[in-house]
Amino acid sequence: MFKLLRYFSLTSLASIVIVSVLLAVFYRQMAMSDIFASGERHNVALTRVLANSIWPQFGAFLTNPGPLSDDALRHHADTARLRAALAQAVDGLSVLKIKIYDRNGRTVFSSEAKQIGEDKSKNAGYLAARGGVAASEITHRDKFSAFEGVIENRDLISSYIPVRPAGPDGPVVGVFELYYDVTDMLQDLNRAQLRLVGGVVLLLALLYGALFLIVRHAEKLLQRQAAERVAAQQALAVQAQDLARSNADLEQFAYVASHDLQEPLRMVSSYARLLAKRYHGRLDADADEFITFMVDGAGRMQSLIADLLLYSRVNSKPPALQLTDCQQVLAKVHHDLSLAIKESGAELTIAPLPTVTGDPSQLGQLFLNLIGNAIKFRNGTAPKIQVACAAQGAQWCFSVADNGIGINPEFGERVFEIFQRSHTTAEYPGSGIGLAVCKKIVERHGGRIWLESEVGKGSTFSFTLPAHAGDGGVPLVG
Repeated sequence: MFKLLRYFSLTSLASIVIVSVLLAVFYRQMAMSDIFASGERHNVALTRVLANSIWPQFGAFLTNPGPLSDDALRHHADTARLRAALAQAVDGLSVLKIKIYDRNGRTVFSSEAKQIGEDKSKNAGYLAARGGVAASEITHRDKFSAFEGVIENRDLISSYIPVRPAGPDGPVVGVFELYYDVTDMLQDLNRAQLRLVGGVVLLLALLYGALFLIVRHAEKLLQRQAAERVAAQQALAVQAQDLARSNADLEQFAYVASHDLQEPLRMVSSYARLLAKRYHGRLDADADEFITFMVDGAGRMQSLIADLLLYSRVNSKPPALQLTDCQQVLAKVHHDLSLAIKESGAELTIAPLPTVTGDPSQLGQLFLNLIGNAIKFRNGTAPKIQVACAAQGAQWCFSVADNGIGINPEFGERVFEIFQRSHTTAEYPGSGIGLAVCKKIVERHGGRIWLESEVGKGSTFSFTLPAHAGDGGVPLVG
């Protein structure tokens, strides 16, 4: 059974999930970073205002509480006046608690009286602030004692902030700790994130739905043609002949389906590119990104259909056999790949090659795919590619060797199957059809193809072609 619909469905659904998750995570990280930075700036600025207003009156008391016990400090008249002054200063703001420490880490004031006298000298945030650097964190509190009493289920940014009454370059005489309520901000973030992810999923689902209908229609045509041909072949007695004809029908249909899919997909791609061209920058950043996803998805599908069409043509069109100088074929392939060779710094060595009986176009496609893969799957160094041939009895044995990334030997047979890939499209683009095309070309010329490779040490693709009487029997030097 042709697996186009299954392949398309699985890869498309996986892409939608991955893109949605990554976008949600990225958006949340960026938004949380903005909220954190904004909250810390708010706390630093408010601390400066509060310190400037209270330090002239309470500075001596805060920096040098003297031998007062913790209980005496809690009930000190200055503590009550300071609490009243701070409560008035932050009235109407989202500040839930304020604590002040002296340079020894003692809590000389807290809006929660029972915390006065606590030792914070080992606290990392306090130590950072005493060294002159503000330190903040976002926390969630199920219960929290604030100015107005105990509150529940709140998200806070707590900041330890150095106090410098003499100015930004003056000595640190104490440390403020402010608790800023950002619960509403995080709730807004959650709602915005849900809307964003929902919008992305909806847009991708619409694109997926349109392409799914096209592919499903094509597969239904395939199934109907296969059923009709099976019914017409019931009179045949040999099961092998039935299977051969069914495969031929499937391959012919793949060509027809791929060809018919081009026009609607071209329309989707064209309008997506038109949206990108006309409305880029005129909508919001999300819309630009969504349109980019549409263009990329349509482009990948066009590439997949084009490769399917090439595969179908190899199957459906018998090779036009004639005497073919492989040296000339390689010269044309070298010219076609000249830009890729130049950009990659590839070194292509071609040994003397024979004249064979074959289809020049299909043999050119065969060498183009093998050498193109050797350039694409390189390991960070300049590719070194060697093309050679040797006579082996009644056949020619060609080889294309490279120093690329190599392939695990367990995939030695699977790489020649259609849609089989050993790497993701994010690492190396492609549809997984190229080597399947190579295998079809070689088999239709009466030969076989195989792979010898080791991960990290390059690959050698070898294939045989029959040696016919009219070939001359020996390699021809170019």
